[in-house]
Amino acid sequence: MDFPELMRAVEQALQAATGEPLRLSVVWVAPDTTASYIVRVEQTGSNRALPRSLIVKAANPELAGDPQQMIFNEWAALQYLDELHCVPRVSARFYAGVADRSSPFIVMEDLGSGDGSPYEMIEGNDPEAAEKAILEYARTLGRLHGCGAARPERFRELRNGLPEPPRRRPLFHDPWPDACSHSPEEIRRAIAEYRAVLSGLGVPLEPGIDDEIEEVTYLVEEHQGEFLTLCQGDQNSTRQCIRQDGAHRMIDFGVAGLRHALIEGIPHRMTWGCINRMPKRLFLPFEEAYRKELSTGCPAARNESRFREAMVEAAARWSVFHMIWRVPDAMKADRPRGAASLRQQLLAWLSAFIKTSEEFGRFPALGKSAHRVRARLRSQWPSETHNIPLYPAFQRAGVS
Repeated sequence: MDFPELMRAVEQALQAATGEPLRLSVVWVAPDTTASYIVRVEQTGSNRALPRSLIVKAANPELAGDPQQMIFNEWAALQYLDELHCVPRVSARFYAGVADRSSPFIVMEDLGSGDGSPYEMIEGNDPEAAEKAILEYARTLGRLHGCGAARPERFRELRNGLPEPPRRRPLFHDPWPDACSHSPEEIRRAIAEYRAVLSGLGVPLEPGIDDEIEEVTYLVEEHQGEFLTLCQGDQNSTRQCIRQDGAHRMIDFGVAGLRHALIEGIPHRMTWGCINRMPKRLFLPFEEAYRKELSTGCPAARNESRFREAMVEAAARWSVFHMIWRVPDAMKADRPRGAASLRQQLLAWLSAFIKTSEEFGRFPALGKSAHRVRARLRSQWPSETHNIPLYPAFQRAGVS
């Protein structure tokens, strides 16, 4: 990356946005980024319209993923949330951007180092502080989804006004697609892929499985109704929630889009809750904290029964995705995924859906299929893949 050239372009973009000249210097570059450069810069001039410190995120076409699309997704998400005037704020402020097709960048608020953020608390040794941080994560995520449900058509307008529209992915093949309709042929293909995984493992097909996959597609993947909102995506850890001056914000909207809120509204069960384990006693407090905030913009969430139906529908969606996309991958080889391994996490994903399906009495065919696949994989994989530990803050004696 030619940082002097990037800084000149950023200075020009900010001057055009604020009407005041400024000069910037690079003070920090994030290491090991996978789809973009993240750079902290400071003003050396006196532009009164901007804070002293800013974050620049710039696509690098040589890096993995879809770096240009990710910049434009984040641009649209931050601009959309700025327009909604969420109180308290749920994201960084957007200041400027350049929509160059090959090397776009955006400039946003610097939210600091994140001291005291949830990811630090759950890796620490204070379970009470960790519990408090996790519930704050739930509230912040709920505010994001409650606020982001206000004007979905406006987010589409902002995103469609930028280059590189999100690519359409095969059904149940990418964890963060936008909600959209699917043809009967696409649904039949997904059902065939699901069946092929079970057949390859020698697991008998459960009656009703085709109908349940079709139902999940309609309820979640095609959702345009009561739970449609701006979702952040990519919840592989709690690092997407950062603490700043006693408040919390969500960061990293590179795979943001309009989706069923509960796809990412149950991370303690289905995403980072399957990297390390959350104490089950925190499930209900997490869900209630999230639901209370979500309901401000999604009235359907005020109905506890409907909210819990939506939870298990989203969990079923994750189970179909894991069966079609993750099981074949894990069968080839194991590899590290954060604090867990792929196989360890896959078994945790299957277990999480089995428990959720049984708890709510929904999707019995998918639940039984997940149970049988888990048993078959456990018989083939070493015992260290069969369980995941609690997050470090909850590992001391007496915490469960």
